[in-house]
Amino acid sequence: MEATIATFACRAKLSRIAALAGFVTVAAFCAPTAAQATWTHTGNGTITVSAGGMRSTTNTDSGYAVPLAGLAFQKAAWTSTPANADWSALCTSGAAGACTSASVANGRYLVREAPTGAPAGWRALTQVSWGGASSGQSPSRAYVGDVTVYGNNATVRPSTSWSPTAPSSGSGAFVAAKNNPALPDRCGLDVLLLLDRSGSINPQKDTYRNAARQFVTSLSGTPTRLKISSFGSDTRADQASFLNLDAPADVSTANAKINGVYSAPAGSTNWDGGMNLAANAGVDVVVFITDGNPTYRDTPTGTSSGGDVDLLDLTAGVASANKVKTIGKSSSAGATILAVGAGTGVTAENLAAVSGPNEGDDYVTSSVAGLDAKLQAIANKLCGARVHVRQLTDDGGPASPKAGWSFTPGKPAGSPVAITPGTITTAGSPAEGAVTVDQVPAGGASAITMTQTPKPGYVFVASDCRLGGFADVTSGGAVTATIATVRRTEDWYCTFRSRQLVGSIAVEKTGAAWAYHGDALTFGFTVTNNGETPLSYVTVGDDRCATVTVKSKRNGAGQPDSTPGVLDLTDRWSYECSMTVASHKNGEANPIVNTVTAAGQDTWKRPVSDTDTHSTLLLPPALSIDKTGPATAQAGSAVLYTLVVTNPGDVPFMAPNVNVTDALCEAPPMLKTKNGDASPGQLDPGDSWTYTCTVQTLSTQTVVNNIGGSEGDRR
Repeated sequence: MEATIATFACRAKLSRIAALAGFVTVAAFCAPTAAQATWTHTGNGTITVSAGGMRSTTNTDSGYAVPLAGLAFQKAAWTSTPANADWSALCTSGAAGACTSASVANGRYLVREAPTGAPAGWRALTQVSWGGASSGQSPSRAYVGDVTVYGNNATVRPSTSWSPTAPSSGSGAFVAAKNNPALPDRCGLDVLLLLDRSGSINPQKDTYRNAARQFVTSLSGTPTRLKISSFGSDTRADQASFLNLDAPADVSTANAKINGVYSAPAGSTNWDGGMNLAANAGVDVVVFITDGNPTYRDTPTGTSSGGDVDLLDLTAGVASANKVKTIGKSSSAGATILAVGAGTGVTAENLAAVSGPNEGDDYVTSSVAGLDAKLQAIANKLCGARVHVRQLTDDGGPASPKAGWSFTPGKPAGSPVAITPGTITTAGSPAEGAVTVDQVPAGGASAITMTQTPKPGYVFVASDCRLGGFADVTSGGAVTATIATVRRTEDWYCTFRSRQLVGSIAVEKTGAAWAYHGDALTFGFTVTNNGETPLSYVTVGDDRCATVTVKSKRNGAGQPDSTPGVLDLTDRWSYECSMTVASHKNGEANPIVNTVTAAGQDTWKRPVSDTDTHSTLLLPPALSIDKTGPATAQAGSAVLYTLVVTNPGDVPFMAPNVNVTDALCEAPPMLKTKNGDASPGQLDPGDSWTYTCTVQTLSTQTVVNNIGGSEGDRR
């Protein structure tokens, strides 16, 4: 393929070297000519790039970082705005820290660390701040290399083409950032105070000194052990052995050492040397305090960029910080770096490069005046008291810690302690939360509270706070749990327990106590909420009624319900339905029993239901007949029979509707007497009416078998 290459006007010595070598080197040392010519060349080449990790013992620009394997790189066609480049994979560094790409077309390229291409435990750097004087903010720049391929293998290094340029042509490897070890979660750590004493500190040295002394005072009386180192252009272990901050004499010594550090600040800002010294301190955490981006490095030994921030000043510092995070505690364990930048001369981007990406956890920035508060917060993080909280719930499953519960810590009016944060919400696995109680007096802080925020659908059951760990709790306590005294370095654990509210519904049915066949029966239902949560999706049905209708919905005050879709705890909803009693059939069920069912859902969408039954006694019509006659009679004679009809039921029969029959009688039985019936127009329950009839026998007949019958219609 063809590539268009810009010609460059270079320094004479470099042009001669390039001509002898037969290839084009990194563009950092060339600038485009005023009138660029173009020419074409067909061909391909490769790109070699190197990756570096922690600081080596070699004080050269090309060898200050130990090779790092597993760092992926990307390439893009050259552009003056790398952020807008079209990046693609280039290669990944091997065991020796370098890699060479596959064949690429001739041309000019940018190379960078792939943003997500760092090996485990590391992170890529693609943007850092450098250039400009240390007294002001350095501009944020892409961390890239600029290389031209012309049928050769071209080696790319981090570009220093933005002023100021590197003092050496070998700008070293691309350096990645080591992940910051987690801060150990205990009081009593080994701490190194790494203090910037460069010349720019001098105008406000008293402020820096007082803030550092207050940091020590905040940790006094705790099992913290302290070392102190400082840096300007040079580095110094001001307190090389541990001071025990629970010993007043050692606290005084620490404050005296701090006074010495800030007695006469001078020189440049050497992050490289300071971090390299810290890597051998053998501590758990390095509290790194600086007022500016680096302007000095130990590669080569004692290299100063004057008042400017050179890229290599920064990346050498990053490599030394990587060393702290790798072996700062021991040969096999790194130390946590807590970086504090004060004033306008330091950028958050560079603080993150030497510590970690999380502002507030890995690094903080502050005005110089606010430095005291930032250091106080770090002291509290290291050794303040803590109150941990968790929430257990009884909701049908195991009572495990639940996320999403909020709590508010508290203290008495006038208490000197500071509690942060102001509210917490349980999260994580297991779900917990914690607050830090800072500025605890020597005798402890009294009446520290933790208050549970109510949650819909739950009711408080119990709470308990104790030292040493969470405990199961089933009774006692209150929504606001109180710790009598919290002392420095203590960890209190508060457990709260709640249960889900229980939903329940009740229905009561009313109706007629008795009825006759053919009657229309109306039943009433009253539905109430006898549980602990509102109910929704309420339905009412009856197994003998086709339709149930709403009569009214009232609230606890007897007024129309303003939330007719929700059955609240004091609501009373009324319903009714109707049915017709079927005609009498032999074997029919009596009484009629019908069942109403009310159902709904509680706050947790769990079904609730209740039933009620009602019995209606059917009053069926009944007649009985008692027939008497002679035991013997003369064959061929007329035999007289007496029939007594009685109403043993509960229903009267109108007289015209009472019919008495006898199949053998010559004529239908005749009514002889109503036996003094006070209501002769109807055969009432208990009444007896007497009838007679005759049967004509035959002369040859020997036996008469006849049966009398009665029937009636109550209507």
